Amino acid sequence: LRLILRLDVILPSLLGALNQFVIFGVSLGFMPLLAVRLGATDVTLGLMAAVNLLAFLGGNLASAVLSRRVPHALLLLGTYVLFAAATAGAALSRSVPLLFMVQAALGLAHGIGYPTLMGLSIRDVALDSRTTAMGIHQSVYAAGIFLGPWVSGMLAESFGLRPMFWVNALLCLGLGAAGCLALRRRHPAQG
Repeated sequence: LRLILRLDVILPSLLGALNQFVIFGVSLGFMPLLAVRLGATDVTLGLMAAVNLLAFLGGNLASAVLSRRVPHALLLLGTYVLFAAATAGAALSRSVPLLFMVQAALGLAHGIGYPTLMGLSIRDVALDSRTTAMGIHQSVYAAGIFLGPWVSGMLAESFGLRPMFWVNALLCLGLGAAGCLALRRRHPAQG
């Protein structure tokens, strides 16, 4: 309970939930539906997922370098701008090749943000409590895995597929920026 109430644990975890919301609601959830509407085959969908995963891997590698050189809040803000831009790109897309670029951008943003947020959630925690802090982090971001497809599905059913992407882009940008601002206030020297 003491760890759950710590902002340095819960804030990165909530931002991690936002990452998972976008990945599971947009990239893995409704992007394939849009791709099929634009003429994608099963093979194309598999290739799009592979592009996303390769970009995620590249983002993980970039995170190791960038997190030492770029303040965490700024680095994360960049990922939320990229998440939002890519999600808006899905809303605007009229072709499958553009969706490949969208998937790459989403994978890159996720690849940079995921390890950065995980590290931030345990960074200031005593060594004997880090496993518990990591469990909290994973439990909180798991909410995004559930909420992303659920909320996106309700939005798509109510307003349509493309408007759902627009709403998710705005949510990601607004909540991501607010979270990064809070991180910066928490750690002004690094934020």
